[in-house]
Amino acid sequence: MPDTLRLGTRTSKLALWQAYQVGNALIDHGYTIQYVEIQSEGDIRLDIPLDQFGVPGVFTDRFDKALFDDEIDLAVHSLKDYPATIPQGLAIGAHLKRDNPIDTLVLRKPIDHLDPSKLYLIATSSSRRKAQWLARYPLSTMTDLRGNVPTRLAKLYESDWDGAIFARAGLDRLGLRPPHTIDLGWMIPAPAQAVIAAVCRSDDEAVLHALSLIDHGPSAYVATVERTFLAGLGGGCESPIGALATLHNTSVHFKGCVFHRNNGAQYQIDTTRDKMNARQLAEDLVRDISAQFQSDGTPVTETS
Repeated sequence: MPDTLRLGTRTSKLALWQAYQVGNALIDHGYTIQYVEIQSEGDIRLDIPLDQFGVPGVFTDRFDKALFDDEIDLAVHSLKDYPATIPQGLAIGAHLKRDNPIDTLVLRKPIDHLDPSKLYLIATSSSRRKAQWLARYPLSTMTDLRGNVPTRLAKLYESDWDGAIFARAGLDRLGLRPPHTIDLGWMIPAPAQAVIAAVCRSDDEAVLHALSLIDHGPSAYVATVERTFLAGLGGGCESPIGALATLHNTSVHFKGCVFHRNNGAQYQIDTTRDKMNARQLAEDLVRDISAQFQSDGTPVTETS
């Protein structure tokens, strides 16, 4: 029987649900799991909007430190929260099969259909969601919303907001998807949204082997494409950048968007390419969308 693996997780219901998915998968392969709960900086500082922290890793830095200090053997994250550039000495050892990656608008009261000519009050702390929503519904007002999924739902129903935007996967995983929702299929999700990942030390061969047993190859591929696209544009997990790669046999359909923080300019790419090395494909996509910046004189680095 292999040694016990110490698995680090945040303390919210959703984080624990995700940690148990990884833990149970490892248990199925004969491993024993010890869960270690850790509060991240992002969980503690709920008074600060996510895009104002100024540094990546607000939900993950404490886990990286715990790995380096040998307090845990692996950490489980929603991969969209993990910085696009992995710290030296760490590695993503496993990706679980991706769930539905789309964003969903949860309504406080039923709305028959969304009208671009109307004034909506919408809650989200994601700069990516704000930018895409305002591009489609420019008369709307956006307000910040922090906290775990149940807390954000409670705040919505206690407010005068029209709705709040959530990741569909988080609602589904907790069985908390309300009856009055609208799936935002037009909104390009965060890179690697709805992918659960396990991070470990890059020199820990025993843990890397354990995680390789539960790694879902197709999800690892699309997540790598999306995260490399994000990194290539100099973005972090709270940059107004969206990316969605979908595998279709030997081809990859990719949709990406970048919103400039200062001048409001938006750039999009929607293309189908032959499947190739995930990082090389993403680098090609970065060059293609970067050409749009260069054509109007906007530096790519100002998007982050």
